[in-house]
Amino acid sequence: MDIKKKREIVFLHNGLGNQMFQYAYAHKERLAGHKVSCCYGLSEKRGNHNGYELNHVFKGIVANQGAVAVFILRVLCYLIYNYKISIIKKMLNLLSWDLIWKDTDFTNSTCRNFLIVGFWQSSEYVSDRSIFIFQEEKLSEKTKALQQSIEAGNSISLHVRRGDYLSPNHKNLFGGICTIKFYEKAIRYMCAHVQEPVFYVFSDDIPWARDNLVIHNAVYVSHNQGKDSWQDMYLISKCKHHIIANSTFSWWGAYLCTNEDKIVVCPPKLTNRGDSPELFPDEWVRIEAS
Repeated sequence: MDIKKKREIVFLHNGLGNQMFQYAYAHKERLAGHKVSCCYGLSEKRGNHNGYELNHVFKGIVANQGAVAVFILRVLCYLIYNYKISIIKKMLNLLSWDLIWKDTDFTNSTCRNFLIVGFWQSSEYVSDRSIFIFQEEKLSEKTKALQQSIEAGNSISLHVRRGDYLSPNHKNLFGGICTIKFYEKAIRYMCAHVQEPVFYVFSDDIPWARDNLVIHNAVYVSHNQGKDSWQDMYLISKCKHHIIANSTFSWWGAYLCTNEDKIVVCPPKLTNRGDSPELFPDEWVRIEAS
């Protein structure tokens, strides 16, 4: 396929971490010569997490609401996936458009225009982490003060994701991966490899982390809520080492860390479905839950 004639509309949706993967994919495609635009209207209307966040969190993000494209996508997905109306997809293909969820969907497509609706959770799509520059002028005074402490010592971020992971819809998908046993092993590993560590605990359930994890010399970060939650990712990125959850939020916090000697401890997988096998870089330390 002639990449110069390939056009893609990338839909930014779900939480901040997933929006970053989708935007990183779009950026890499632009560098490869594709004509790519990003639409955030899908995330804005769903009402989950904190809605669309990239423009609020990072500098220089290029995206538009894409109301028309979002409406068309919703109608197409409703017809195709709820009613299995294959003729709709065939008509879409006749107009040289196709729906793409993952890389392999390109293989059998004869189209040159694509609606990109997947997650693209892979370090392979992150060609340039410098596209994500935090808007530090928006940091709270409390975050700035904590950053100074983090940068002064052997700081280790530890992220616990609960919240929506405990819902009936998500428990089977995300549960049983980052267990108490996982965190115990990860903490022991860090204590064996980092001198005088200070653990900074980030979570949507700080009381659970405080009551269930035995961590000596721990600081529990609880002041960033709602629209300020991104400041936790910023603080994670300033820690020298990391224990991440099966969450793209802490994945990005660890990935954006510029410490060349950083140790990142991660679970072996993101979900129980085996999604995103290329998510964790080879140099990260994988620890099983059991």
